Amino acid sequence: MRAFLLIGPPGAGKGTQARRLVEKYNWGYLATGDLLREEIRKGTPLGTSIQALVENGKLVPDELIIQLVESHLKNGRDYLLDGFPRTVAQAEALDTLLQQKNAYLGGALFLQVPEDVLLQRLSTRAQIEGRADDTAETIQTRLREYHQKTAPLLSYYKAKNKLYEIAGLGSIEEVGERIEKVVETLLRDA
Repeated sequence: MRAFLLIGPPGAGKGTQARRLVEKYNWGYLATGDLLREEIRKGTPLGTSIQALVENGKLVPDELIIQLVESHLKNGRDYLLDGFPRTVAQAEALDTLLQQKNAYLGGALFLQVPEDVLLQRLSTRAQIEGRADDTAETIQTRLREYHQKTAPLLSYYKAKNKLYEIAGLGSIEEVGERIEKVVETLLRDA
């Protein structure tokens, strides 16, 4: 089993690109945001405990996210992880989890998008989808949380020679082609 990560700030296009990759490579897909929203929708104890955090743009505590990911990872399949890890502590926990499953990290794919473009994308998404976590206030909170807690992952994976930076501007197809070029190299060199 291999895990590939899709990392980027809110609004970078991770969900859109993840769907393309999962379809093309027949990977399992774990989007922690989707999993968390599903727990909230079902009204599970986990969902109840995280609803206020998500609605205020805060990150869910590491131990809850790790439990959620571990419960969905199945041996014998390659996965694309979207939205996990979001902190260095989560990255270290993922390293341990992959080791326990005799799996490894195929690569961390980082979508680079300028902040002004992110703000525009998130505002547009809020209008179209009406997501509770895309209000103007929560967008700012989510970007602050990203810069404080998630951006350090770039150094973490760069030090492990696992970070692959990909320009996230352009059409969905153009960005997708850039990502696939990197993935093809990683699969070939594995």
